[in-house]
Amino acid sequence: MDTLVVLFSGPHLKDGAYPEPGERGNMVDERRIRKAIRAALDHADAGIAVFGDGNGGSDVAAFMGLARESGVARVWGFYDPTIANPSTFTDASRAVSELAGHPEFSHVVNVLLVTDDWHMARAFAWMHRLLGQRGIQDRFVLHQVPVTDGPRPTQIMLEGEAKGLRDCELGLPSVSYYPPLGKPAVEEDVQERTIN
Repeated sequence: MDTLVVLFSGPHLKDGAYPEPGERGNMVDERRIRKAIRAALDHADAGIAVFGDGNGGSDVAAFMGLARESGVARVWGFYDPTIANPSTFTDASRAVSELAGHPEFSHVVNVLLVTDDWHMARAFAWMHRLLGQRGIQDRFVLHQVPVTDGPRPTQIMLEGEAKGLRDCELGLPSVSYYPPLGKPAVEEDVQERTIN
């Protein structure tokens, strides 16, 4: 397998729109996984790796199920409920860690990053920076596969994206500027698991 679609699980929606920071959503947004499925099916022998922090791991499991039901043969899910402040940075960190060491990813060259268009610059920048920090950026070609339909982000979301991108580009550590959008609280008693 030389192509891997990397999906960062997104925020839940509230009545079809993005909630305010700290507010819980009531709908799982499937736009990112549907775009990832299309991308994987368009590339022979591509797999999908889902990284995320939503809903106690059940979003990751649901997205894996949708991918398999749609005909994607190779699907992996990674979720770590022990992360205190889940974020784009933690998703990118785990993705880079898996790209570097997962035995089934040893022949991956093309990484197709799927996320919303308004989130892509920051997600892409973190992936690129973290690959560079591990000294493996030359092993991979990162491709952007933005999701362009659906609700538009709120102003506070765009401000957080801009601040996070600036921090990444300046080499600063990742900082959460606002509470996660639409995400339920993390279950503290669940151990880290890889869902296969």
